[in-house]
Amino acid sequence: MSHMSCFASADLSSLRLFTGEREDASWTASSALPTEPDDAPKAARARSTEASAFLASKPGARRRLQLLCFDTEEAMCAWVRTPSAEPTVIAAALRSAGQEWGERFAPGVLQALTNPNPPASADDEPKSSKPPSAFAALTRPLGRSASEMAPLRGPVFAAPLSLARLWLDALDARGIRPDHVVSLWHAMAAAWTSEARADNPDQRVAVILADQPTRAVWCWARQGLLECAGQVAL
Repeated sequence: MSHMSCFASADLSSLRLFTGEREDASWTASSALPTEPDDAPKAARARSTEASAFLASKPGARRRLQLLCFDTEEAMCAWVRTPSAEPTVIAAALRSAGQEWGERFAPGVLQALTNPNPPASADDEPKSSKPPSAFAALTRPLGRSASEMAPLRGPVFAAPLSLARLWLDALDARGIRPDHVVSLWHAMAAAWTSEARADNPDQRVAVILADQPTRAVWCWARQGLLECAGQVAL
């Protein structure tokens, strides 16, 4: 049985469904999101319902949806230095550092891409030190872990994916539970570093994806894990 994967824009304005390596179907939202804040919540719920109905209409989506991949159009990867890795502290640091977007950037997902409290040597590294799935923050329980209490100095992935949680909830209500939920950067890191892991597990790999004709998306990864990333208009 072939698996399905879905590539979604950050604002859920478009979806592309793949069966194996072939694009099977695509979907575009019927209307644009409103600019007025009072109308936004209702419109967001309507769009997540419409997008989930599209996937639910595809035979086998409940059994075979292996991957949901969100575009990184509105995401960013920035180097931050904070007294702790608590999401609210990181978010405040990002807002104060980014003068060009300032208060308009409200990250829905935050992930430190390095271990904030690394072991003394590689031999002492526990398996749990690897960063979690990029979207683990959407479903994890509340509360601060020991790693969040430690100081952070390194790259951070941030994405304003407020619609992602709504959509995942809408999919769950229809019995559709994807095996993996990742960003495009995380998917690139996992997909194109497999050969490097086989030849040299510690090798750092650069990946560049030309999304013609608009942009180039890039990342650095090691052992299949995202270390830093970015994108540039072509």
